[in-house]
Amino acid sequence: MGVLATSINLMPDSTFFFQLLLFIAAIGILNWGIFTPVMRVLDLRKRKTIGDSTEAADILARAESLATQYTDKIREARLQSHAIKEELRQVGFAKATELMNAARSEALAELDKARKTITLQVEAARKTLADEANVFALAIAAKLAPQEKSGSSGFVEENNGVSE
Repeated sequence: MGVLATSINLMPDSTFFFQLLLFIAAIGILNWGIFTPVMRVLDLRKRKTIGDSTEAADILARAESLATQYTDKIREARLQSHAIKEELRQVGFAKATELMNAARSEALAELDKARKTITLQVEAARKTLADEANVFALAIAAKLAPQEKSGSSGFVEENNGVSE
């Protein structure tokens, strides 16, 4: 029995099927108790990670869109404020011009009124001076010319209230 007893037997013995049955049971139990829950957790983790990264990308895109809208609205508001400022400046300039024109026309009206008053006063003064010059001329002429008091000519010169 020496050489034949130590020979290799290629046919499975009775423990082979028992070991195969234990291996299949262990795989089933491990699959049911460990592998399936772990795979479920990994799938859930993958879905949440992809979902969270997608949601983060959506939030980032919305934030960029809102930032662009905010910038556009600020630019539009600045343009509107500059337009309003320019309009108010134009209105103020027009009002100032209108006030200056009104003051100028009022000043010109006062000047015309003063000129008319001065012209009237000059005319009145000229008339008064002319009257007084005539009175003085008559008085001087009366003093220089000899007066006749004879009744034959009937000529009597009056001195218009000027005393000699």
